[in-house]
Amino acid sequence: MSDICDLKESIEQLRDLLSKGHHTWLLGAGASHASHIPLIAKMTELVVSKVSDDPMGKKVISAITSALGGQANIEVVLSQIGDYLALARRANSRTVAITPDVLVSLDELMAVYRMAVSEIADLVTFGYDSSNNTRGTPDEPMISTGHHQAFFHSLLKQIHQDSKKSGINFVTTNYDTLIEDSLNMIGQRTVDGFVGGAVGYWSPADELNAKPTFNHHKVVKLHGSADWFEMPNGKVVRRRGNIKDLKSLERVVIYPQSTKYTVTQRDPFIQMFRRFRELLQEEHHVAPVLFTCGYSWSDEHINEEIKSSFTHFESQLHVVSFSQTLPDYLRDILSDGDITKSVKNRLIVATENGCHCGSANLTHPSSTGVKLDWWKFIELGRFIAGGNPHV
Repeated sequence: MSDICDLKESIEQLRDLLSKGHHTWLLGAGASHASHIPLIAKMTELVVSKVSDDPMGKKVISAITSALGGQANIEVVLSQIGDYLALARRANSRTVAITPDVLVSLDELMAVYRMAVSEIADLVTFGYDSSNNTRGTPDEPMISTGHHQAFFHSLLKQIHQDSKKSGINFVTTNYDTLIEDSLNMIGQRTVDGFVGGAVGYWSPADELNAKPTFNHHKVVKLHGSADWFEMPNGKVVRRRGNIKDLKSLERVVIYPQSTKYTVTQRDPFIQMFRRFRELLQEEHHVAPVLFTCGYSWSDEHINEEIKSSFTHFESQLHVVSFSQTLPDYLRDILSDGDITKSVKNRLIVATENGCHCGSANLTHPSSTGVKLDWWKFIELGRFIAGGNPHV
């Protein structure tokens, strides 16, 4: 497959994989952007601005950003705050020095962390329009499910054409609820580990062990969710709507960096990652397929989970990544001399320039100089529905 071939060959291979089960889709930030969820750069700008309105917030964020070289995004900053919180909890003084000149207490640090997480939750709950710098509000939310509904309609059409195929499962690093909301709005059941209605309690044994069907889909949220809250007793609930008794919950359960080993060993994250691993394994002698869209391949923990499953000597996992360009992490896999060609051939990266099929070199280029847009969430839905890659 290292020879240059016509793009039609890749399109046929992708359609063949789309016709098989079982499917898992890993959707990253890029999949939610068109629905008025800001990407990480704008998210960082907005959160830092909001938190900096508070004197202590400004002091902590400035010190951490400076210590990280001034280029860190808000997820990295929050991950760093998590490290300082751990140090402060272990210290007799319950304080930690971020820099030699900035000493903060555990309570001060926690307050800044909660301010930042609360702002993230607000942005992904109500939305933000970057074209006119406008924020959504509870009275006038900006989040739209239209693109996701169209995308899921395309996927579900594939299921109904093959009654033997199991349900499609979804994994996401996003904090928004677009996947669950959109699937529910088109009459599909989502299973996320919580039991209940507007308020759900965490019960993964009851929910996540269920076998998916054509209208029954697991949703695995690896970084938490804007509607997950930790109660004072440590229990995690999923909350929708404004409920007075739940307004003072300690914090939104969001962990921006799943690279933190200690975080992923706690519920609900330990269960989420366990389910993610299971979705990458063979089921009833059917080879699994992992599709990704809007995922940047920058999360080390998630990447290693995928690579471990993909390269295991008994694995038949296929990985298909829709990305604007070939991600560095996947380039390294395709260039790794210790990984066999038969394994690499199960990795396809569909980019604006064509496809990489088992090779770091472009194996199936598009027409001369023509850019393809199937790596975009909206256009990918159209491709799945049967269209050719748009230009």
